[in-house]
Amino acid sequence: MEAVVAPSFPRLEEPAPAFKARTTHGERSLEGYREQESFS
Repeated sequence: MEAVVAPSFPRLEEPAPAFKARTTHGERSLEGYREQESFS
């Protein structure tokens, strides 16, 4: 039997994991937000 590893949230001061998500405004990723100068 294999051990199941539950995902965890990043702790304070740790970088967030990379992700991609499909939204109503198209595909978004953390890297895409990092590339923007503002989050507007």
